[in-house]
Amino acid sequence: MSLAKYYEITKVEVLNTLAYPYNLFGRGLFIALIIFIFFNLWSVIYREGGSGILGFSLVTLIWYLAMSESAANGSMSTDLVRKISEGIQTGDIAYTLNRPYNFMIYQFAYSMGTNTLVTVVVFAFTGIASYLLVGPLQINMIAVPFVIISIVLALVLGFLMNFAIGILAFWFEEVRSVRWINEKFIFVLGGMLVPINLFPGVLRQIALLLPFSYMSYAPAYLMVNFSLPFFIQSVLMQLMWIAVYAVVAYGMYRKGIKRVSTNGG
Repeated sequence: MSLAKYYEITKVEVLNTLAYPYNLFGRGLFIALIIFIFFNLWSVIYREGGSGILGFSLVTLIWYLAMSESAANGSMSTDLVRKISEGIQTGDIAYTLNRPYNFMIYQFAYSMGTNTLVTVVVFAFTGIASYLLVGPLQINMIAVPFVIISIVLALVLGFLMNFAIGILAFWFEEVRSVRWINEKFIFVLGGMLVPINLFPGVLRQIALLLPFSYMSYAPAYLMVNFSLPFFIQSVLMQLMWIAVYAVVAYGMYRKGIKRVSTNGG
């Protein structure tokens, strides 16, 4: 299997995304506005509750939110879910499967190119907003490659989740409600809106066992409070959930393509 053609697919999708820069600009600007709202909300809380809350200063919290929003936006590829589910509903997937590439790897190449670009652009906007609002983050440069590894694994996990949701269209036809529920789990249990450290004890432990926190919380927390033990723990959990979702997604895919003839193909 030649990987060159999948690299070309990734490159083409990145160029396609860049062909509409205002979409990226608008998305980044919107998330930066959310950071501004969070800043005003948490500023009041910090004025009432002191200079630090469970190890977070206002500076580290805002930068945490900047990264958690960026990682989550890259991981939640609603376009991938829509593309796969519509292909199944219309029967176009029957023609796609006959093309000279692996369908699942093609979707991975397509998704990773676009989602990596989204993550970078959104973080550029949220990073600028955070800098203007609270100043620079004192980051340990040694942590940077570890944070990048965590982000990449989060994007892979996000792809597998969304691929599995899209493939559900073989059985449910309409999967938007499943995608919506999955997004809300990432919002809350993923630590996208509030760091998991601030959760009550039992809920915090549950969140750290679920995959959602490793798509948003883990990369963000590593950036603002890096430690090698937490990196190892979070990466092992990311790899475990990637393996689980890979098996589930591939199994669903293999079962689903047997139903192509009953879905318009």
